Amino acid sequence: MKHLRYILLATTILGRAEAAAPAEAFGVESPVRHGTVAVVKPTPGEKVALKQREVLVKERFVELFGAEAIEELGINWETLGDETTSFDHPDKRNALHSVKGFLRRQARTHRDSEAFELLHTDVLRLSESILIVHEDRLMEHTAKYFSRLFLDSSIAFQSKKGGDQLGTVALVTCKDETVHKYYVKTHSKGLKTSHSSGVKRLDPIELLVYKILENFEVGSESHFFGRDESNFYIATLDASSEGRFEEYSKVDRKNRATTAPVWGALSTTLVEDDKENEDNAEAVERVIETDPLAQSFVHQMSLLDALARLIKLIDLQTNGGNFGFIHNDTGLPTLKVIDFRLADVTHADEYQFTDATFAGFMRGNGFFRYASADEAVCYALRNRPKALRVAETLKVFEAQFLGWEKKIEHAKGETIEALITAKFSPIEMERLIRELETHTEILKRSFAMFERLLREYK
Repeated sequence: MKHLRYILLATTILGRAEAAAPAEAFGVESPVRHGTVAVVKPTPGEKVALKQREVLVKERFVELFGAEAIEELGINWETLGDETTSFDHPDKRNALHSVKGFLRRQARTHRDSEAFELLHTDVLRLSESILIVHEDRLMEHTAKYFSRLFLDSSIAFQSKKGGDQLGTVALVTCKDETVHKYYVKTHSKGLKTSHSSGVKRLDPIELLVYKILENFEVGSESHFFGRDESNFYIATLDASSEGRFEEYSKVDRKNRATTAPVWGALSTTLVEDDKENEDNAEAVERVIETDPLAQSFVHQMSLLDALARLIKLIDLQTNGGNFGFIHNDTGLPTLKVIDFRLADVTHADEYQFTDATFAGFMRGNGFFRYASADEAVCYALRNRPKALRVAETLKVFEAQFLGWEKKIEHAKGETIEALITAKFSPIEMERLIRELETHTEILKRSFAMFERLLREYK
């Protein structure tokens, strides 16, 4: 099978690394000399495992809540008390999640109990110590990755704002004093700052989409690194590195000072009544024909719409916090996607572009609900005459999507190269690459079908 070549390559690379540095693999900087005693200090993770054994004692819970209530939790207390089992083992993670939920439910009836307050405080402190270990790992992996990418650089960190995913902001200062700002976070199904138990398998399609958006010059430069599924990270370059970036959420439809730099003449032509804009399409189109800024906005929103339909991205065009425009002195504002969410599917084939998808495009809706968007987005993607929307999307295929097959294949290759550097098991690598191969073929069929249907439209 095609993907076995990548698995063999990954196994070879990892094997060489382990053979070259056996001491490092066991956390020892250098071999212990004969006649000396090695003092091995517990790692931060091992310290947390010891703390779990001290805090999460079954008898302590039974004494407070009774044996029956504790048995109903279905917790494997033996695993919790085993300090040789990783603090981040799924059983321990799920057990802690159950314990915290149970204590929240019991808080009202035990508010006057000192023993309960002490136990609750110990559990919360334990959760915080676990989060600190994960944050330290995130920064450690980030520093290692960018130190190799930018030799002789220095790296500092800032706290990230918002979002539930574990993350940070890395500031990489190069030898020439150039500073690169990267937003780093776990993959979408990875660790959360809320200490959720829901760490799930890495979805390679998420990584592929980052690379596809980057290859189509719509997404930011992206990097993937880490050691396993719980500790695998995505870093994206700050969009402002290319110019002044403004999120589309900052465009206030009632404030012409914010709409004019993005919508152009549409800011004085369109009204809030979408039906009226549709009825006056002929006059609106005359305005668009004479204004390069309005033309650019309509075209770039058509690009965004096409990507969302082809890749099955949601919470994008109707969420102005996930995209925006880069403004500089060299030309018109350019579209940039800074975040996205893949549609939830139960089977890979649900990602396929279909006749129903095209019908949604022709209606100017589908599952995007443009009827609730602002008047400029709604006109460009819903109320504009169908023939013009088809023609605009064909321009997207002839410009930004030109050579789409090679760009998708290149994105897949970059994703696989990044996965190879992480220490996934051969079985897990086989799954990841198989899913990438499958999805790449689905995407290529989708792009081909959408382009064909556009050209066949009469």
